[in-house]
Amino acid sequence: MTISDRKTREKEQRRKSILTAAEKLFARDGYTATSLDRVAEEVEISKGTIYLYFKNKEDLFFTLIRERFEALIQRVSEQIAEAGTLEELVTTGIQVMLDETRKQHYLFRLTSAEQTKIKSTAHRELRAQIMAIRNSYIQALETAVEHFIPDGLNVSSRSIALVMTGAINTAMMEWMISNQTIDLEPLKKDITTIILRGITHE
Repeated sequence: MTISDRKTREKEQRRKSILTAAEKLFARDGYTATSLDRVAEEVEISKGTIYLYFKNKEDLFFTLIRERFEALIQRVSEQIAEAGTLEELVTTGIQVMLDETRKQHYLFRLTSAEQTKIKSTAHRELRAQIMAIRNSYIQALETAVEHFIPDGLNVSSRSIALVMTGAINTAMMEWMISNQTIDLEPLKKDITTIILRGITHE
């Protein structure tokens, strides 16, 4: 490994550390109460170092949300693309979405509680980007579902995709609002059963 390669890797690792620390602080303390000084303290770097990677706090916040959403949707899309049957697709889709949402609870607390408070051109652009990312995921799920819809079923694959994502979003929102531990296994089973029976009429 060359010196240049090592510096590039170290720079990328530092950027990841800043994003991880910011995610934790934004979700725990809120956007307003979180300062770049606190983020720098968490990462054990100088505040000036943060400006080498992000323009300001708003840029850090929006970059965090956008990149986390992109990574989340990519992981879920890859999993559902490997499904070989309708049952496997629905089961995998529900499980992966619930598991990934639980792992990324900081992200969902951020998007549900904080980003609506920030009004700027950058914010409007971020919302548009997130919607585009979300729509690309729904499109991927819709395409996957379409291959397994039984003949004679007068329900669109997009409707099924929206029902799946809507059920997950509602379940996770309830979890975040209640701030209580939820056993995801029965929830996965119930949502999967409801969707599969609705599609197959079994």
